[in-house]
Amino acid sequence: KTVNAETAVRGYVITRDESFLSNFENAKQETRNSIAQLREQLKDNQPQLERLALLETLFNEKVKVLDDAKLRVDAVRADPQSDGKISFSTKGKEIMDKIRVVTEEMKAVETSLLRERETELKNNFSRASFFLIIGSIAGIVLLTLANILIYHENRKRTIAESQLKNVNRDLEARVGERTKNLAEINEALRHSELFNRATIDSLSAHIAVVDRSGKIVTVNNAWTKFAESNHESNQPLASHLGVNFLDVCRSSSNKVESSRSVAVNLLV
Repeated sequence: KTVNAETAVRGYVITRDESFLSNFENAKQETRNSIAQLREQLKDNQPQLERLALLETLFNEKVKVLDDAKLRVDAVRADPQSDGKISFSTKGKEIMDKIRVVTEEMKAVETSLLRERETELKNNFSRASFFLIIGSIAGIVLLTLANILIYHENRKRTIAESQLKNVNRDLEARVGERTKNLAEINEALRHSELFNRATIDSLSAHIAVVDRSGKIVTVNNAWTKFAESNHESNQPLASHLGVNFLDVCRSSSNKVESSRSVAVNLLV
C-alpha cells in the first residue's frame, strides 16, 4: 500500500494529472486500515506490536514526504514563472528502505511462528493419533475380554441349566416311581382289607376286633346281628366302629352277664 501511495504521487509529479491524487488518498487510507487490523491481530505479541508501531511511524514520515512533494508540484503549477523543475531529496528512499527492512523482519517472525505452530500442530496430531490408536486397541482388547467372559458365563449357565433339567427329570422319575409304588401298596392293602373282611364275614362266630384301649376296630356280620339283637336303648350300639367295647360291657345290665365276663377277661 505504501508503494501504491508513492507510485500515485510520482504519477502526479510527472503528469500533473490530479486523478493520481485520489489513488494517493486511497492508498493512505488502506494502509492505515491494514495497520489497525494488524494491531488487533498482534495484540498478544508485544515484539511484533513494537515493530508495527515503528512501521506506522515510518509510514507517516513517508506520507509527509509525499505530501511535501505534492505541495511542491502544486506550487510550481501555481507559479507561471516557474520552469517546472522540481528537486527531491533522498529522504523518501531512505524511509522506504527502512519500511522494507521492518516489513521483512515482521514477515520473518510471522513465518517462524507459523512454522512453530505447524510443527506443534503436527506433534499434537501425532500424539492424538497415537492415543487414539492406543485407545482403540485397548477398547478392542476390553471388548474381546468382555465377550470371552460373557461366553464363559453363558456356557456355565447352559451347563447348570442342563444339569438342573437332568436333576428335575430324575426327581420326576423318582416321584413317579414312588407314586406308582404307593398306588400299588394302597391297592394291595385295599385287596387285603377286602379279603380279611370277607374272611371274618364268612365265619358264623361273633367276631369283634378291638385295640388296646377297647375301641372297636372292625366286626363281622354275625357280631353286627348279635349286637343289634342284644342292644340296650341307653347304651351305644356295640357294632359301631370307634365305640369302646369295654365301656359298653361295664355298663351292661345283669341280663347280659356274658358281656361283663368278656370285659373282665379283656382287662385281664
